Amino acid sequence: MTCEVLHYTPLIVASKAIRKCWNSQHLSDDGGEKDLVVIDRVGNKFNHKSTLRHCHITFDCNDVSTKTLLALTRYTVGKEISVESTRYTTSKRADVLSVTYAGDNLVNDALDKIMGIVRECINRGCKNDDVAMLLPQAYNYSFVVTFNIESLQWFLHQREKKAAHWDIQNFAKMLRANIPESYRYLFSMESYDHA
Repeated sequence: MTCEVLHYTPLIVASKAIRKCWNSQHLSDDGGEKDLVVIDRVGNKFNHKSTLRHCHITFDCNDVSTKTLLALTRYTVGKEISVESTRYTTSKRADVLSVTYAGDNLVNDALDKIMGIVRECINRGCKNDDVAMLLPQAYNYSFVVTFNIESLQWFLHQREKKAAHWDIQNFAKMLRANIPESYRYLFSMESYDHA
């Protein structure tokens, strides 16, 4: 599982939204320390989250299990996702298809057997649409996902918990590790844990 940031909105966009709501544009320091403080205070501490929705982070994610991808799709607000198509890519990737292995050898042996069947079907010329019906929840996808700050805060709040499946916990930790430096102060646990 890998992830890298493709793009992120400058934080001055959130400070301009906040300053517009509060009619305090005259107090702006054009994205400087005062504006950064107001973003955290109003967006996180005062819980005026709508002002955080103007800033987005776009991640390029690779080799993420279907299990985690399905959990990610449950977050429908403040997130956009473009997923690699099994219809168009499965046979093109036959030699590099991969799965996320579990902590159980019996499960992993079964996954290897399933993926052997998938490769056999591809080699025999089965249509991608039909082969896709065989892919297990451990099958790895690649996708681009964009979150606004509020939705990413909520996703991390929910999926970094010990109660979440270990694979999606790992995905959430990977996203957190790739949050741009200028955004990180908005994702401290104290800043938004009350969300």
